[in-house]
Amino acid sequence: MIQCPSCKKECPENSNFCLNCGNPLRTKSFLNSRTDEIDNSTSTDSITETLKRLMPTSYVEKLIASKGKLEGERRVVTILFSDVKGSTSLAENLDPEEVLEVMNGAFNVLIEPITRYEGTLARLMGDAILAFFGAPIAHEDDPYRACRAALDILEGARKYSRKLELEKGIKGFGVRVGINTGLVVVAEVGTDLRVEYTAMGDAVNIAARMESAAEPGTILITESTRKLIQKDFDLFYVGPIQVKGKSNPINTYRVRDIKRDEYIFENQKHYSPLIGREKELIKIQESINQLNEGVGKVISIIGDGGIGKSRLVAELRKEKPYGLKWSEGRALTYTLNNSYHMFRCILKNYLGFHHESLDESMFEKLYSRVANHFENKIEEIYPFIEHFLKSYDHSDSTTSIFSDDLLAIKGQFHYALKELLRRESSQQPVLLIWEDLQWCDFPSLEILNDLLPLTLDSPVLFLLQYRMDENEKRAWNFHHNNLKEYHENHEIISLHPLDESESLSLIRNLAGSNNLSLDIQNQIIEKSEGNPAFLEEVTNSILESSSQQVTTLSRTINYRHEIKVPSILQNVIMARVDGLEPLDKITLQTASVIGRVFQKDLLSFVIKNDLTDDEFEKSLNELQQKEFILRHLPVNITFTKSILQKEYIFKQEIAQDVIYNSLLISQRQNLHRQIGELMENFHSNSIGDFVNTLAIHFEKGKDLKKAFHYYKISAERAKDFFANEDAIFLYSKALELSDQTNSDSVDLAQIYESMGDVYSLKAEYSKAIDHFNLSSKYYKDSGSHAKIYFKCGQVFELWGNYEKALENYNAGLTIVHKKDSNALIAHIYAGMGMVCYRQGDLIQAEKLTERALQILRKINDESTMASVYNNLGIIFCKLGELEKSLEYHKNSLQIREKLGFASGLAASNNNLGYVYQLKDDLEKAIEYYEKSLKYCERMGNQHGLARTFDNLSHIYIKQGKQELAMEYNLKAISILGKIAKEEANINADVWLQSSVW
Repeated sequence: MIQCPSCKKECPENSNFCLNCGNPLRTKSFLNSRTDEIDNSTSTDSITETLKRLMPTSYVEKLIASKGKLEGERRVVTILFSDVKGSTSLAENLDPEEVLEVMNGAFNVLIEPITRYEGTLARLMGDAILAFFGAPIAHEDDPYRACRAALDILEGARKYSRKLELEKGIKGFGVRVGINTGLVVVAEVGTDLRVEYTAMGDAVNIAARMESAAEPGTILITESTRKLIQKDFDLFYVGPIQVKGKSNPINTYRVRDIKRDEYIFENQKHYSPLIGREKELIKIQESINQLNEGVGKVISIIGDGGIGKSRLVAELRKEKPYGLKWSEGRALTYTLNNSYHMFRCILKNYLGFHHESLDESMFEKLYSRVANHFENKIEEIYPFIEHFLKSYDHSDSTTSIFSDDLLAIKGQFHYALKELLRRESSQQPVLLIWEDLQWCDFPSLEILNDLLPLTLDSPVLFLLQYRMDENEKRAWNFHHNNLKEYHENHEIISLHPLDESESLSLIRNLAGSNNLSLDIQNQIIEKSEGNPAFLEEVTNSILESSSQQVTTLSRTINYRHEIKVPSILQNVIMARVDGLEPLDKITLQTASVIGRVFQKDLLSFVIKNDLTDDEFEKSLNELQQKEFILRHLPVNITFTKSILQKEYIFKQEIAQDVIYNSLLISQRQNLHRQIGELMENFHSNSIGDFVNTLAIHFEKGKDLKKAFHYYKISAERAKDFFANEDAIFLYSKALELSDQTNSDSVDLAQIYESMGDVYSLKAEYSKAIDHFNLSSKYYKDSGSHAKIYFKCGQVFELWGNYEKALENYNAGLTIVHKKDSNALIAHIYAGMGMVCYRQGDLIQAEKLTERALQILRKINDESTMASVYNNLGIIFCKLGELEKSLEYHKNSLQIREKLGFASGLAASNNNLGYVYQLKDDLEKAIEYYEKSLKYCERMGNQHGLARTFDNLSHIYIKQGKQELAMEYNLKAISILGKIAKEEANINADVWLQSSVW
């Protein structure tokens, strides 16, 4: 016979699985499962088992799987410190051998719960241990596991204390525990002679401080851990504790127990009404109502993690129908191999008890239910259900089952349970909810399968909630194999991501009175991609840091405000990543550095030293099957061909972020630099399309000279496309790097000048002048200085400061050689002419502008000629010569249309509209004004928008369209008001009464 390690029952020697509880009786070592890599020898097994005693089991297994190349990682983990109270005084009063015996027993108390909840025991330290949960294998509920382990440590210590007192007369034995959750680096530490797998970082120090501050027999946790476990545990606020090296004290809490309310999910707190799931909720409620008609059913609620399956159940729970027997249970990640765990949860809840209850009255209640239905057959029903309901450490039993045929006992148990539910449902309909079925233990799944036929003849509804992908084999197989027999009464409710409007509603409900900017809301939607749990966690994470001014964010192209991924989401994602084979993980992490979308060929070049071609193809297929990545099929269409690129995309942006941040900073730097260099070669013929991406890779790869170069080019492209905010941001990024790269003064001058151009377009005149002045400091040649004086003159003219405008125009003229006939001199004369026009000196205005025209006729500069024609049109319009004005404006428009200058086209169309307005051809005027508006909006030209809106308002007044006139007038005033906040000296007359520019 062989004893089951779980339930301790004796089974036949040739059994592979326990006939009582279903647990495996024989396990192959991890080494033996890798026959293609490691010799299947007894000596290797022995070495592996020895290593597992010296190092964390999960670490040893990952080390072997990675062929000895286990890299360090950045992880969010939950760290647990625990020590023995009074161990020093204990040593003083006992013989060393007795101390050893006592401490061995103590370490068993401390270590066994860590192992049970699959934590990593990193270090034994005299009378203390350091453990952490979340590395090298992450679980979705690592903080929960750590706190459960801590509670079990305290319970074990209490039992061990009583034993020491009774057997050895030793009093006062106790332990204390400190817990913290935070970012650490997990890696091998040591030398060739001795290594240790451990966690390092400030989060470890804080956990140690929690332990030292905890009272004996208590568990002290930090705020960061509390946020992750508060719905599951009963906590007591202790208060702030000052930690060395921290400017602010840390709030601390004592973990007293798990919550033992009627049902654990009642404690979940939702901050928003149900959104986007109303139809699904109604569908389930209709099925529940049909139970009263004797119709049974199976409903599967399926979807990705966080998609809202549990929330849907919570909404049902709020309005439990009267006269319905309701019970629910949830599988947990660490109960996969805990036989009958889920069944016990459901049956205990059905009887009205907590899923961890050992209350003897529970069995009395069960007996009463059985007796009510089976007066003469109690012994055929009750003993079998009672036997499987008990925990296996609950050895005493009110009844005995006299049989050595364990398979027969199991069959009788299934029959008894099925008959009990059939009789129960004959009195009242029954609803059984199975949550997170993907983690359900196999024996409970067997029970569920045997109970499904009840739905064919009894008012029983099984509401099953689970993730449905090939990664979750248990639920996948159950869905495709077991449930297909019940297709007629099996309804599948697939939950999909919320759409943009639903996501926005959820964010605003969660934010309440907090003011989150539209940009932040859009970034939350973009990062969360419609997953309600992700939306909630990311939003709440931002709200918790609202004191740090999260209401404003700078707009960028690829560089977004870094929204920190909440720890709970990092755990969910890393738990999936840790389930990958080592080579698949390398592929995924490397791809995360390339970006959300990555080319297959580029990735294969980056990892060619780690994977063969066959391994790479296999890895990509595996990552697609497990839905980390998807095929991305962009089609670049020209007139003659379309090119299909082999690209992939991360299914979730938030997953890419987490995977990327798990890499060490040094690893990221090397990969970014390597990727940048490969991209330069890959895209040498179309480098302009990738300059922004190259800038990011080289900045993160610490090749700052190349980063500066590509940021500058990227900014110039953004400026050319009138992406003004992006241009400002990218120029600023280049300037940030300039100090570290000893950039050429000409480059800096050009950047400041270009930023001045953009600020001028945005009507931020003081910033424009500041940047032009900075540009002038770096330019060395007189021609460039003259150009800057001219641009400053233009800005001051727009600003309405004519004295400063003329001062700068004249300064420019003194620098250039007046005998030279060049476009710059013509520009300056034309600019001075417009200042005279603004001041009412039309004679001098015409004289200066004609001088500019004479110069241009000699050098044939069409671009500048168009500007001068435009100015002459404005002057002759003011002189009342409207036909001559039209002629000049049309000449200007013709040249600008030929050259495609958007800024000039905006001005010419507005000014033509104004002339037609004076000629009372209002429809023609409106036509030109509307064309001007399109160009102004494209460029973000605030100056032009305000004037054209104002012009249109005057036309609509003439036409008697008062509402339209008011609308356009308010638009103009609104722009002026925004600018006036920045530019206190703005001249409103220039803005809203000059009409032309």
